[in-house]
Amino acid sequence: VTSKNNFCLPSGPFRERHWQGKEVVHVKEERDFFRKTELKKSSDSMILVTAIARPQRLDPFLPTLKAKKYYEDHYFFTKNELEQLIKEYNCASILMTYKDYVKVEAFNLPITLLDLHVELSATLIKKIDTYIEETDVKKD
Repeated sequence: VTSKNNFCLPSGPFRERHWQGKEVVHVKEERDFFRKTELKKSSDSMILVTAIARPQRLDPFLPTLKAKKYYEDHYFFTKNELEQLIKEYNCASILMTYKDYVKVEAFNLPITLLDLHVELSATLIKKIDTYIEETDVKKD
């Protein structure tokens, strides 16, 4: 995440504080890692329903959709509201990420999964391997 806010979560984009002497490797999408997607149980007419932060990040990976419905991050869906969306938009299925799917799996609704994968660049893999090797040497 590119940000002028250097605080850690929940007030900033980083999971761990930056401090003097800390060694950090920043990775950047489309340089160090690449997102790949696969649709599972796809249908001809879908509505994207998601409760993730910055859902527009999904846009480059989406197929043609009837609609998109964004909820606040970590939102808990009800079966009734999802059924209503299927009816309202006349969709065959709801497109979701696994993060959202685990919250609605028991609803037994027609769900298409947007399976997201991350592929690491050869350069990043080499950095990781080097770090592991150096760490193992320090242990000996």
